[in-house]
Amino acid sequence: ENTQRGRYREFMQCDFDTIGTRNIAADVETGLVIHDLMRAIGFERFTIHVNNRKVLNGLLERIELADRSTAVLRALDKLAKIGPDKVAAAAERIFARPTTITGSIGVIMSNYNFAEAAKKLGIDQVVVKSDRTPYKDILSPFRAMQPEEHALLQRIVEELYDRFVDVVDAGRDELDRDGVLAVATGAIYSATDARDKHLVDEIGGQDDVLRWFENALDTEVALVGQRRRVGLADLLFGSRATPPTLESAAGRLLTGLSGPRFLYYWEGGR
Repeated sequence: ENTQRGRYREFMQCDFDTIGTRNIAADVETGLVIHDLMRAIGFERFTIHVNNRKVLNGLLERIELADRSTAVLRALDKLAKIGPDKVAAAAERIFARPTTITGSIGVIMSNYNFAEAAKKLGIDQVVVKSDRTPYKDILSPFRAMQPEEHALLQRIVEELYDRFVDVVDAGRDELDRDGVLAVATGAIYSATDARDKHLVDEIGGQDDVLRWFENALDTEVALVGQRRRVGLADLLFGSRATPPTLESAAGRLLTGLSGPRFLYYWEGGR
């Protein structure tokens, strides 16, 4: 990866293969190789995510959901690809906490422009680009946006907006497309407003959700939470949070402001 000046490297990638066995124990060795590799690089604390359908199927059998494995696994598969909001839109029942702020159905892209301020301060940006890539510095903060550039981005925003509306329309039986468009104005809603507008089904907390699941499945439901496994070093020397440093704060600032992005969420809620 040819990292540009001022940007952190996004990721590093490597892979390895297991040859000569079909034993599932080889998958365990894969996890151990990843562990040893991360430790060799110098990482002391990290999480290895395992995506194995056999493990998931075994978990579903344990909680007596094997007959609904297709729907559950499909939702898990989509979770990382399209995010929890879109997965929730296709859920059978959507709960909102009493203090929930939701809605904000829409797409936004924003960027700061310092052209006038840079001119007064004598700051100029030097750009070298091919004549065949006139849009390469689109949304540069040091020059005014051209009408054709705005039109290009507007088309993308409109397309993403239509996809958002399609997801909500497909997932909410109580709303037709006109009904979705009526609430898809970028406006935000309280939990009561969202229920009245059929964006959510009920208002309640975790206990209400568990009761609904128990009634729907006719069995007891336990909430499983992910917790960090305590290591030997934690037991011997105690576990403590890593204090924030100037370097880590600067890293978050640089990666968070690395460029404009198309966003589905309400920025005031983050």
